Amino acid sequence: MAKKRIQNRVGDIYYVTLEDGARIYLQYVAIDTEQLYSPVIRVFKRKYLPYEEASLEEVVCGEVLFYAHTSLRIAAREGWWKKVGSSKNLGNLDDIKFRLYSEGNTNHLTVSHKWYVWTINQKYIHIGDLVGEYKTYSMGFVYPPYAVYQKIITGKYPFHELK
Repeated sequence: MAKKRIQNRVGDIYYVTLEDGARIYLQYVAIDTEQLYSPVIRVFKRKYLPYEEASLEEVVCGEVLFYAHTSLRIAAREGWWKKVGSSKNLGNLDDIKFRLYSEGNTNHLTVSHKWYVWTINQKYIHIGDLVGEYKTYSMGFVYPPYAVYQKIITGKYPFHELK
């Protein structure tokens, strides 16, 4: 039997089920041409208890926990999250800011002096040291879905990151 192909479109909404049965929602909001044409998701902060019904329009108006680049196809295929609907409300894409360092092998480092920042589909800007509001920008690496799941659970990606 042929597998059904999963189509992901900007606006699609998904949920992640936590260990206690609660759900966290996320939405596919853009493709970032500056970061490998990777899908960008926004993960919402509010946890919905197992018995709560979530209005998708209420979900997409909620507070954003973080933004991330990831593979939606792998996430769906491996069951990291499940698609539940779609919304045209994508938030303000100009407010989505990313940061990224360019150091090569970072295992021996704790601080980078080669930081770049950007807004979706805009050119990188080299800023040098990570200071001020740039520290609040989301990390711009393309993360595997399991790493996004780990960040939802623990608040941190499971990789060594520089300051």
